[in-house]
Amino acid sequence: MNDAASHIPEHPELQASQRLAKDLARLYRPPVSVPEDVDRAVGLLARRHFAAGGHVHGVVRWLSVGAAAAAALLVIFWTATMHEESPSEANVAAAETDVDGSGSVDILDAFALARTLNAAQPVRTEWDITGDGIVNRNDVDAVAVAAVRLREERLQ
Repeated sequence: MNDAASHIPEHPELQASQRLAKDLARLYRPPVSVPEDVDRAVGLLARRHFAAGGHVHGVVRWLSVGAAAAAALLVIFWTATMHEESPSEANVAAAETDVDGSGSVDILDAFALARTLNAAQPVRTEWDITGDGIVNRNDVDAVAVAAVRLREERLQ
């Protein structure tokens, strides 16, 4: 009773066409056996190929480590540079950047310095808060930061 034909019903409308039977036979044919010497040759070539690729993987690994180290150094350098360029509150107070002449350094001084720069009017050398030799937007930002920063004695 294990015969495949014994499981097919006797109804003619349930039988597959010859074309379908051929296509199914082609799709589900038994696997082709590979001769042992061909199998060994393919295996040997595969091992050689992947053994040579180990060197490439090592290079890629070291390149990625180097890129990560370079990125870390770039972040450290950028952070240090940004810290140096931003003026401290002491620099602003020492420079006495009372641009508008009100007697204190406040946000209006930053506004007055920005207006002076926009109008291309002459600027005074003591308004160079950043110490880079030119009075520009960086100095306006430095005055603004110093004006709105809370001093430690005001926090208590």
